[in-house]
Amino acid sequence: MLSRSEVVLLSGAAGRNVEAVKESLVYLKHETDVWFEITTLLIPDENDSDHELEALTQWVVEALGTDVPVHFSAFHPDFKLRDRGRTPLDTLLRARAIARGNGLRFVYTGSVSDTATGSTWCPSCDTLLVERTGYTLGTWGLSGAHCGACDAACDAGMLCDGAGICALSCQTGLSDCGGTCVDLARDSANCGVRRSKWKLLGYGQP
Repeated sequence: MLSRSEVVLLSGAAGRNVEAVKESLVYLKHETDVWFEITTLLIPDENDSDHELEALTQWVVEALGTDVPVHFSAFHPDFKLRDRGRTPLDTLLRARAIARGNGLRFVYTGSVSDTATGSTWCPSCDTLLVERTGYTLGTWGLSGAHCGACDAACDAGMLCDGAGICALSCQTGLSDCGGTCVDLARDSANCGVRRSKWKLLGYGQP
């Protein structure tokens, strides 16, 4: 069985058969142990209104809970849809603020360079847990699966399966992390296989 799935969920008129996607998400959450995250591509004047963002994020909280990572990605004109401009960063920040205001604890911006909103912060004390600039990791504030500052549990991802077996398949040949995968996770240059657990509390695959 797959250990992770990333679902692209488009709200409003941009979505095709959104209800079927929602049903699948509810099934994944309540009937399986599949790890999943939700990505919504925000297209200017298509699905980026406050009303749509409120409805989408409220539904996620009510149906899936507060810990499901949600990503808001920027649109850029390409292929067959070139009559819209790029999604402004302000739109992504507005979407993130709405999602957090509705209770979602792990909300990210995507397809833009913004370290603050692409990183993971402790929902309890707001300490920086996993700093990301593009695919580069910076500050590491985790202690195992807990915040290194306040010891709050951070459940939006796994670094290790709990038995000391590293979740990453790396060219280093290392397969046993002794219970911590932090060093391997930092060493992104050695990761030659895209593995599901590379998500690292919301981090996209390299």
